Amino acid sequence: MCGFVAEIRFDDIEVNEDDLRARAEIINHRGPDDEGYYSCGWAGLGFKRLAILDLSYAGHQPMKTDDGRYVIVFNGELYNFKDIRYKLEKSGIKFNSNTDTEVILRSFEAWGKDALKLFVGMFAFVILDTKTKQAFIARDHLGIKPLYIMQHKSSFHVASEIKAFWDIKPFELNKDVIYEQLSFGHVAGTNTLFKDINEVEAGTILNIKQNGDIKTLKYYDVTKSLTSKSKKADLRNIQHLLDESIKLHTISDVGYNIQLSGGVDSSYITAYLSSSEKDIIDSYSITIDGALSEEEYQKQVIDSYPTNHHSHNYRNIDLAENYIKSTWHMDVPNMHVASSFLMMLCEESRKTSKVIITGEGADELFGGYSRFSIPYLQRVGYWLYMIKIPAWIIPDIPKIRSLKQYLYENPVHTTQRMISHNSLSKILLPGLSQDLEYREQSMYGQTSLENMMFANHQKCYLLSLLNRQDKVSMAASVESRVPFCTPPLFDQINPISAKEKLENGVNKAIFKKIAQRFFTKDFIYRRKSGLTLPIDKWLRDEEGIGRFLENLTSEPFTSLTFFNHKHIQTLIKEHKEGSKNHYKELIGLINFDIWYQLFIARTLEPISPCAKTKKQ
Repeated sequence: MCGFVAEIRFDDIEVNEDDLRARAEIINHRGPDDEGYYSCGWAGLGFKRLAILDLSYAGHQPMKTDDGRYVIVFNGELYNFKDIRYKLEKSGIKFNSNTDTEVILRSFEAWGKDALKLFVGMFAFVILDTKTKQAFIARDHLGIKPLYIMQHKSSFHVASEIKAFWDIKPFELNKDVIYEQLSFGHVAGTNTLFKDINEVEAGTILNIKQNGDIKTLKYYDVTKSLTSKSKKADLRNIQHLLDESIKLHTISDVGYNIQLSGGVDSSYITAYLSSSEKDIIDSYSITIDGALSEEEYQKQVIDSYPTNHHSHNYRNIDLAENYIKSTWHMDVPNMHVASSFLMMLCEESRKTSKVIITGEGADELFGGYSRFSIPYLQRVGYWLYMIKIPAWIIPDIPKIRSLKQYLYENPVHTTQRMISHNSLSKILLPGLSQDLEYREQSMYGQTSLENMMFANHQKCYLLSLLNRQDKVSMAASVESRVPFCTPPLFDQINPISAKEKLENGVNKAIFKKIAQRFFTKDFIYRRKSGLTLPIDKWLRDEEGIGRFLENLTSEPFTSLTFFNHKHIQTLIKEHKEGSKNHYKELIGLINFDIWYQLFIARTLEPISPCAKTKKQ
């Protein structure tokens, strides 16, 4: 895993290599092991390497084909690169390294964009064709690796992180997505909180010509397999695919660690690898003072499947002291308060390996959230919503009147909001866009409420989790791997009916049956708890994250004219007094404010040293 920047010019001005170096330096944390630069006048590439495979100079990037026609910068891992290499070698192609980077480059040279159909892994890359003067930009099937683009004047910019665009022009707030950001904690689709900066959609390739012609091709859509004809779960085949994926995700020349939360997902990974590996694996976990965690289950796992376990305890004050740093590395407001803790854990994990394996994505794949178990009343509300029954028709009598809450918006949105629409309507003044088009489109064509939730989670919520996992691990120069997130697994699981995935009201029923090979039913079928933080209490502690509440009462936050500042002051007062609990609203506003100060107002110091030297 690495980081890169690229620039394509649409005029006669040549790319300035010093500019590439400056932008790449801002994301040096993504690849402190090596760097490289390439320019051919109309285009340029900058690269920061985190050496994981073939640690020799043969893995140096940008990497060229032998004839110099194609040049690549690549971030990620291609897990099936050995199989693809074998096919290429049979056709007479000789390799100069043992890297997956060269396999991607030679695959593209041999098959063009059709090569993407063969790839299993996490990737973002730019390939320049110096002969035809065009660039090919691609992001992996599920969006595990981040990739951003920005067009400014006569140039097109690409980067692994938004902050790499720091010196091109001052960042501006995209007001069209503020409502979505505060509602859900993240922006879905290609839009970002930054005006004129977009995220390349998962499963997408862009073809950019030097004359300014840009074409976008969607080569994979994870939700299409949800609409396939329903099939029964083949537990043996699913287990084989999962175990194969976990094993592939251990390919590394620098070893690997496991991020063990104590949940069934990371516990399964730990049990499988501990049972199949000869060497003792290092595992890492978090416990939080005053928080509900899964520490007892972490202990059960390592007692049964021994690892060299490292448990790290953190406090509210640790969170507060790292909150600005984690926001800087996220590029966006912290969606989850625990992001800072994960970043700190990866800093510890770096001491034993630059690779960490996690259970992220299992809930979106198998249906692991309690909100997937949809109550009868909500199902009725969904049906009424779909046939466009107006709320005023519902009688104002007990039991029935509660249906009204489902008639104002898609019930899927209701289950995922971090701040309710009613609450947000008091925080924001009228006039901001409330467009949720991408979220609506993510569910298009699904035939049931459960399927709509699977589709929405896989195209919206999962992307936010993958973005978090990448950014907080790379902040510590650690590569995070997610073996539950591969196209073969999603294509196998998605066509199975939601009824079977949630059999008898049991979330992740299919996976839990498979996990019985390693764990008791008591361990597997316990109530999901996760890492539950006492945020409401912490916000009343001025030495912890409560210190950030005062920012909501001063500049630059109070100068933002789309907020109802009088109402926000009331929320702060009531929460501090303890008369009401407004932690969801307040933490969302704190997250937004810290991000705004870092990137838009620039009233907080950036974390990357080189960014501090740029003109503010």
